[in-house]
Amino acid sequence: PIVALKRVSQSSLRVAWSNLDNFLNLLNKDWGQYRSGPSFGQAAIVRADLVSAADVAANGIDGATALTGDESRTTCQAASDCVYRFNSFRDQDTSFTSGPRSVWQARLTFRYDF
Repeated sequence: PIVALKRVSQSSLRVAWSNLDNFLNLLNKDWGQYRSGPSFGQAAIVRADLVSAADVAANGIDGATALTGDESRTTCQAASDCVYRFNSFRDQDTSFTSGPRSVWQARLTFRYDF
């Protein structure tokens, strides 16, 4: 903040004050940006199916039928009974620019005290 004080007389005072938020974004729109997005593994970047390990052994990973509904509860009794088949991977940025926090703001205040 920049503060300027000037006494006009014994009983009056002029005060000017300025404040600038996010100065880097004022210089360049790509600087000073705040990015937000899902955290703690909440981004859906992988599409996968649960398949039976016996079905994979018999038909191969691509030929195995995906378990749907209640089949996974009845088929996967042990950890080795089922495996995940990863179908696609989304290699995209899941974060986004937070608009209100990524802009610059300037405030200029004038006050005259008698």
